Amino acid sequence: MDATSTDVITEMNLARAALKQNARMVVKAVGAVLGQLYPEGKYVSLICRESDRPDTASIGAVHDAQHRSHIGPTRKGSAIYPPSRVGDWPLRRLPKRITRQHFGPHADSDRTLNELLTEAYRAGITLPYGRTGGLPYSPRIEIR
Repeated sequence: MDATSTDVITEMNLARAALKQNARMVVKAVGAVLGQLYPEGKYVSLICRESDRPDTASIGAVHDAQHRSHIGPTRKGSAIYPPSRVGDWPLRRLPKRITRQHFGPHADSDRTLNELLTEAYRAGITLPYGRTGGLPYSPRIEIR
């Protein structure tokens, strides 16, 4: 019976490691999509909540290489992809030329970038930290 228990635990540990590896790939794909949406952006700060909405991650602000906030391309004076809202848009609302190359057939889904980041965060990945303007040590994703 001990050999069986060990095998079950080993299988569980292998599955957890595989999930974590896939979660890292999802975060890289989200970063790549954001990198194309915000051509002058360097990294995206994330909001990782543990109190009001447990274990959630969402897109905060996009910053350029000089740590300034970056809103991305504009049309008629307003941002085409507002960083505060783009994470809650379904993937199908984002440009297909960008999402299809990173998410394949899921580019037409109702899932959002924030949902994907939250799933990756819950899978146990460690999000990188750094200085983002006035917010020292906030989680972030480099997008270029």
